[in-house]
Amino acid sequence: FNFSAFHVDGRWHAMWRALFDILNDDSLQDLHDLTLNSVRILTRDKCSLQTEDLEEDVSCLLKLAHLEHPEAVEVSDDTEPTGCESSMIDIDSDGLAVQNVNVHWSGSTTRVVVESLKCLCNLVYQCADRRRQCVKSNITDAILKRIASSVQHPPSVEFFDMKFTQIFILLSYNFLKRIDSRF
Repeated sequence: FNFSAFHVDGRWHAMWRALFDILNDDSLQDLHDLTLNSVRILTRDKCSLQTEDLEEDVSCLLKLAHLEHPEAVEVSDDTEPTGCESSMIDIDSDGLAVQNVNVHWSGSTTRVVVESLKCLCNLVYQCADRRRQCVKSNITDAILKRIASSVQHPPSVEFFDMKFTQIFILLSYNFLKRIDSRF
């Protein structure tokens, strides 16, 4: 992708800041999935990603992807079935039966999490600094915890967790060492 037209007069930076102003405003949650779609397109511009300070923005994306605190899953009162409800008995590592709670991801929560993961995939692929930031923020532990969880997550979230993991493994040796030590 060539975003050279956006490099004139700081347009890329202005658009990026405006989009993250929306994402950081909880009163504008209805716009988050559409805003993330726009951010995802801008994350394909390697030139701008290399020159901008994006630490706070990546932290925002981690929060929206439920990777900052993966155990904090939004529970919805919607009755719209998504196939992401879970209530089953599982066996923990000590052989004890564990009852899982019902967890329901609303359609909008799923879309926001998936779009955030797509943005993170692009950022990690395009920028070594963002890979290092993800390593420092223990995103590896958060993704591995979610993948290994007995709670059923939406298939699209599981897919992009795995895609992110694959990209991260291919581009970051530190992540591979962490996986080896955990399993």
